[in-house]
Amino acid sequence: MSRIVRVIIELSGICEYNTRGKVRIDTLKHKGADEMEKLTEEQRAWIKEKEKAVSDAGAEFEGGSIQPLIENGEASEWTEKRVRELMEAYMEQ
Repeated sequence: MSRIVRVIIELSGICEYNTRGKVRIDTLKHKGADEMEKLTEEQRAWIKEKEKAVSDAGAEFEGGSIQPLIENGEASEWTEKRVRELMEAYMEQ
């Protein structure tokens, strides 16, 4: 099992959300290094985009006690959306 998929599973509780489906680990293994490299690059780009969005969301409140709350809320929304995207891409129905 790839490290990326393992982290996604652990962080999102995928196995609890979809008891009828299963992670397409074997599919990723069979696609090989090219597919994993593509996913890794997509994930790195997504992380940069998320970090900018989080920073932008908190900028208005810079130095204030609410800044971490705003930034964490933004990060949570981005992460939940990404987990759902990855679930759709790598879960069998």
